[in-house]
Amino acid sequence: VLQALLAIGAVSLFVFLAFYITRPILEVTEVANELRLGNYEVEVKEVSTLNEIGALTSALLSLRDELNVQRKENESLTNEMESKIVQRTAELEQALLAKDEFLSTMSHEIRTPLHSLIAIGDMLKAEEDHGKQEDLLASLGTSSRQLLTLINDILDFSKISAGKLELDAGPIVLEGFLE
Repeated sequence: VLQALLAIGAVSLFVFLAFYITRPILEVTEVANELRLGNYEVEVKEVSTLNEIGALTSALLSLRDELNVQRKENESLTNEMESKIVQRTAELEQALLAKDEFLSTMSHEIRTPLHSLIAIGDMLKAEEDHGKQEDLLASLGTSSRQLLTLINDILDFSKISAGKLELDAGPIVLEGFLE
């Protein structure tokens, strides 16, 4: 009888340990592993907060909720940053295209008066009739001023891009401005 009572007591102790101590610890361990793997929606069975397992479970629930909130905030920030990066990349590509187009146009515009200067210089070297030299010198002056104006415009564009252009808000002579 004593052996039977001891056996029943041992089985009862085993059942108590298995269902009231070991099983909740294993469940908390499973939840912690799920959280570690990134499953922030894992279900946690409520356990009484009167014992240590319950306190551990409550802390785990709080951790799960905080991690879930942080994950959602991080996803939101990541999506926002990705959209800003895409937008900035598109803006930079447009700026680069505009810059390339500007440089192409300016190169062509500079080349035209430069060819004129070279041609007029060659004609002046070969010219013996002094009557035409005045016309050639006038063309040379016009082409030189056009080239200087283009180069000044390019330099002004560079200053605008760098934010270093200073505007003069003083009065102007309208006749000279219109010319």
